[in-house]
Amino acid sequence: MKILIADDNPINLKLLKAILEGDGHEVVEAVDGEEALVKLEDPAIEAIISDILMPKIDGYRLCYEVRQDPRLQQIPFVFYTATYTSPADEKLCYELGADRYLRKPAPVRDLLNALSDAAAIARREPTAFRAPEDILREYSERLVSKLEEKNIELAQKSTELAEAHEQLCNLLAHSPAVIYSLDIQHVRPTVSLVSDNIERLLGVPLEAIDWDWWKEILHPDDRPTVLDGGYMGPNDGGRTLEYRIRHADGSYRWIEDSNRVVFGDDGLASKIVGVWMDITDRKRAEEELQQTLDKLEQRVKKRTMALDQTNEALQAAKEIADAANQSKSEFLSRMSHELRTPMNSVLGFGQLLEMTELDEFQKDSVDHIMKAGRHLLRLIDDVLEISRIEVGSFSISLEPVAVSAVLEEAASLLPLLAKEHEIQVELDHPVPYLVVADRQRLRQVLMNLISNAIKYNTPGGRVTVRVQPETESTIVIDVEDTGIGIPEAMIQRLFTPFDRLGATSTNVEGTGLGLTLSRSLVSAMGGTLTFTSQEDIGSCFSIHLNLVSQQPAPLEPKSPGGLNINSLEETKGRVLVIEDNAMNSKLLQRIFEEFPAIEVEFAADGRAGIEAARLNPPNAILLDLHLPDMHGQEVLTELKTFPSLAHIPVIIVTADSSQEHARILLQRGAFRYITKPYGLNELLSAVSEAIKKSESGL
Repeated sequence: MKILIADDNPINLKLLKAILEGDGHEVVEAVDGEEALVKLEDPAIEAIISDILMPKIDGYRLCYEVRQDPRLQQIPFVFYTATYTSPADEKLCYELGADRYLRKPAPVRDLLNALSDAAAIARREPTAFRAPEDILREYSERLVSKLEEKNIELAQKSTELAEAHEQLCNLLAHSPAVIYSLDIQHVRPTVSLVSDNIERLLGVPLEAIDWDWWKEILHPDDRPTVLDGGYMGPNDGGRTLEYRIRHADGSYRWIEDSNRVVFGDDGLASKIVGVWMDITDRKRAEEELQQTLDKLEQRVKKRTMALDQTNEALQAAKEIADAANQSKSEFLSRMSHELRTPMNSVLGFGQLLEMTELDEFQKDSVDHIMKAGRHLLRLIDDVLEISRIEVGSFSISLEPVAVSAVLEEAASLLPLLAKEHEIQVELDHPVPYLVVADRQRLRQVLMNLISNAIKYNTPGGRVTVRVQPETESTIVIDVEDTGIGIPEAMIQRLFTPFDRLGATSTNVEGTGLGLTLSRSLVSAMGGTLTFTSQEDIGSCFSIHLNLVSQQPAPLEPKSPGGLNINSLEETKGRVLVIEDNAMNSKLLQRIFEEFPAIEVEFAADGRAGIEAARLNPPNAILLDLHLPDMHGQEVLTELKTFPSLAHIPVIIVTADSSQEHARILLQRGAFRYITKPYGLNELLSAVSEAIKKSESGL
């Protein structure tokens, strides 16, 4: 369809054209009713969309002329207006012969539907319209009404403009900002506008201001920058300068000048318009602030120099402390090795003696040896553990731990001690809480507290272990006994290392380190260890731990015990022992003599052990870490590089009790990590498992 659009607004024309052409129509444009009548000479035009308010001939007149012309009266006519929007306007449009009436803006779909509806209307004969004089009279009345509305609107606008002008004048009069304008079209610029408040700013009357005065009041040092016109390009925008100008009293004031260049139609600069702001107080404050900052900077420099010297001293002290800690850590590692190594022989041969036929005197003697040896081992372990905590080489692994499972496990290891002292142990843990803890360390603390409660109890007494909530996020594990209690005079000494509070005169074994170590371990797990005690009534030691969740957690299955020593009697295989200590080698030789099906080969250093393994691969390897020629970790790494040896289980047997070393070596392929002195059951169980694993090829 070919459609004529009559609208004096070019934006409306462009929009309507885009809409109609997008719908597949052809568009003819007219900017008023007069041009539209000319364009209607084209017989191909099939519809008209017209605004009402247009110059020369408006939309009302255009519709009237179209409907009076027999050639045009059948063309669909749609009014689209934003000015004549009253019901009376709409009524007049229809009386003039319009087919549809829409108010701007209208949705695209409404516009297209109106055009389609108008095209479908059966055209009436011209005689059906009202008399021309009636229509023209109402048309005139509508125009007069609109003119009156516009006059009222203009009067309101004039009033608002006058009020705005008055407000602007008041604002300028009381504003700290001076507005100015310079005409720069000629060789000599002229001042075309300066707001009245310049007199308050500079003490100069308005009539005294001209270009010469303007240049004269600039500070000589700032004049070249201010008068530089090199920036005045069409794309340079504005600029903001800070400079000094002279007041009427002779002093200089700091001014912030924000200005821009206005360009004429010819592309040449015609004006400079800008705003002055008096920033003297700000500049003075900035200067004072800068002076203060300079003083502070000097003080900071002096302080920094002193701190640098202090830091250097602290760094030197830290390096000395680190070296001392490193030496202490190395000493502890060496002491652990040196102390555990002979203890391994003492307890190892003691275990062998326990397996042999002995008379009563010999059995009693061996029993004393084993008790003394185990007591000494506990003392060594506790001393080394406390020392590790002090030097920071102590490692702990915090994770969710089921308290009930650890408690059951700890209590299951103490029935013989309870029977020996005729003590009844009761566990009360109805809800299996999960706490944040290190499982092994928590078990160690529980075993220590429960064993103390048993040993320092009265015959026929009772030990109660109770788990209960403390707060929403913590629980408390109470280990309560009916024992002798702690005298008030000794309470302050309770956690003093090696102080057994007078128990050395009794037959109760102890090192005096258990409580000190337990408190350190609980603290490392984020908890606290407290106690209460009444002499001759009993004591209660309480472990306070953080909860992971208050929801019941399933009980963890108990780990099965090690294999019985007799399990090796049916095992056949070769074992390579890489051990430099002759006493420990002798012990292992004596142990394996009890099992003829196990062939044992010994190597005294790492290199010899690797060669022996390559020449005749064994079923299992027992490897010490502290060897004379290379560290056991290097031996393990090199063994794993040979395809024929990579699958052979390597059992680390060492006096190094570091959990971190154990973790690293197990990650690097070790089969087991056994700490000297070891139990025969533990060692032989590991050997049996290793041989079976080797034979299975897994």
